[in-house]
Formats: sequence, structure tokens, C-alpha cells
Amino acid sequence: MVSISILRTLVKNGWTIANRKSIVSQIGKKTFNEISQLAAKSGRSGDKVRYSDVKDFLQVGSVASTKEALTNTNIAYHGSPFQFDFFDVSKIGNGEGMNKYCKGLYLARTKRIAPFYANIRSKDAPLHFGSTKALEHTTPTVYTVGNIDNLNLKLCTPIEAKKIKGIQAEFQMHHPEIDGIELLNGEITVFPESVKKISIVDKKGVIDFVKGNKSCSFREWTTDAAKINSIYG
Repeated sequence: MVSISILRTLVKNGWTIANRKSIVSQIGKKTFNEISQLAAKSGRSGDKVRYSDVKDFLQVGSVASTKEALTNTNIAYHGSPFQFDFFDVSKIGNGEGMNKYCKGLYLARTKRIAPFYANIRSKDAPLHFGSTKALEHTTPTVYTVGNIDNLNLKLCTPIEAKKIKGIQAEFQMHHPEIDGIELLNGEITVFPESVKKISIVDKKGVIDFVKGNKSCSFREWTTDAAKINSIYG
């Protein structure tokens, strides 16, 4: 039986029998239970996150990426318009440059969005925003990053992450043990001071990366039909 205190926390964070049933009806009870168990193992459970933040990641089209985010613990991915051999914190902001959730190095536990960010400053990118104007010469590359387990990450909702962004220097001063933040969907921001704790274990040009992961449902990353045809034929 679930304790009263846990039930109160669940209700406070927006969880009801109705919306739990709603999610189960979309993805099936077996899948829901599997994801719930993975979430509990990784510290992402219903008593810690709001239903409003969870519902976007527990849909039919997001099941595979959600499982990947909850399963990958020591590996993450980084897409960059530039090719390099190690992370240089002085270059932070030269990719997308928005720093939506704090200043730092942005990673994701799933492969899905890496090509989008790798290609974001190419002329064939589906959109440009912030500092992502197209460059004449880019080398879109996807990096596989290891030693993620070395990081002490604070699990956040998007709202909490934006609050921390507003007081990042103060937050880091009071919490020097925290290396960065992580959202439920596996998106990670590593604070600049902690980037040295992780390392690049592999890198591939964006086309080769997508070719090697054809089964992945990638976010749209190019408007160049020739590139898509060269990959999927």
C-alpha cells in the first residue's frame, strides 16, 4: 500500500488516477510499468516530478527515446557544427548559443536531437534562431560522450531549471557538489567547471551518425533532400 505522504506528494505534483489511466491507455500498462520501474531506478519517479512535465515524454511516439533516456547512465550525445578532439569551455555558446537551461555544455542521453544541433548552423538546417545564423563552412559532428556517471546532476523540471539559470552563480556557490542539471527527458547541462569530468569516446559526421542509427526517430535536422536520399535511399 502506498503511504499517505507519498500520495499527497503525487497529488501535489498533479498525478491523479485519471491522468495515470490516460497515459496507460496511450502506451499500454506493460510499457507504463516498464518505464515507471526504469524511472524509479534512476531517481525519476512520480513523487519527484510533476505530471505536466512527464506527460510530454510518455506518449506513443516518445516511448523509445524515453526508455533510452532512462536506461543510458554513462553515455550521452552532443551535436556540434564544429569538429574537435576535446571540449573547450571557452567555446561554450558557439553552437546554438541560447543557454536555455543554464550556461554550460549541453548533452542528451538519447540520440534523437544530436543531428539537429550538429547541423544547426549549416545552410540546410530546418531553422535558425538565437545565434545560429548559417555559416559558410561547418563540419556537423555528433559526439558520443562518456563518464557521465562521474557527474552529480540535479534532476529538474523545466521551470526549476530556468529558475536556477537566473541565479546560476549563486546556486553553484551554495551547491559546489552539483555538476549540472538534468531534465526528465535526459537533456543535460554540464556546468563549465565540471566539463573536465567527462570525455569524448567517439565522433562521427552527422550523415554517418544518422546512417548508423536509421531506426532512430530523429528530430528534423536537414532540408536537403539529397542528404536524406543518400541515407535512406
